Amino acid sequence: TVAAIQYAYDYRHELSLGQYQDSVSLKNAIAYISYLDGAGTQTAAAINAMVEAAILVPTRGRRLGMVITDGRSSPSRLTIYDAANRSRENGFTLYAVGVGNVDNAEMLQIAGDSSRGLSVASYPELLFAAIRPSIQGDFCPDSTNWTISCNGDSMTVAILRSRSPSLAALDLHLTAPACGATDNGTHLVLTTPLTGCGTSSSERPNA
Repeated sequence: TVAAIQYAYDYRHELSLGQYQDSVSLKNAIAYISYLDGAGTQTAAAINAMVEAAILVPTRGRRLGMVITDGRSSPSRLTIYDAANRSRENGFTLYAVGVGNVDNAEMLQIAGDSSRGLSVASYPELLFAAIRPSIQGDFCPDSTNWTISCNGDSMTVAILRSRSPSLAALDLHLTAPACGATDNGTHLVLTTPLTGCGTSSSERPNA
């Protein structure tokens, strides 16, 4: 599910986790978000608010955050570094997207890794056509990122590493936590016996 927080001199929750269950409703809600005007850029407070909201919604999946900024954060007691680190301690992977002239040091503190720091010249360039190749593997995975193969007694799932660069083998396991993934350099690989690792099966007669 998706949530959104807008921030300037303060932050404002615009969309809540679980509020919208389909893409059409979500896009319509985003279109009606009004601009939050006022001097100030409370980036650290907004990141912290994101974490506070997320930890109230249990999940077994990954938590991803995208912080979009067009300037230097305003001074505050909570620093960008501390807020971003707290997000990672709570399972977040953050992307930082800078619009125009931004503070590159802050961008790195937000993202934690330069591979998750992106820049565009202006807001119209935020259309996903410009940044989608860099984020799709994490935010919008599709079936081209992975393959499933089966034989008589086992099943293997292979996930393309280049499309999900922030995903690590330690992040993945089957229903049984002991059945984790391995990394062969190009793919993260999960293999399970058809009757093991918490998997279940059913049989149907041939039509």
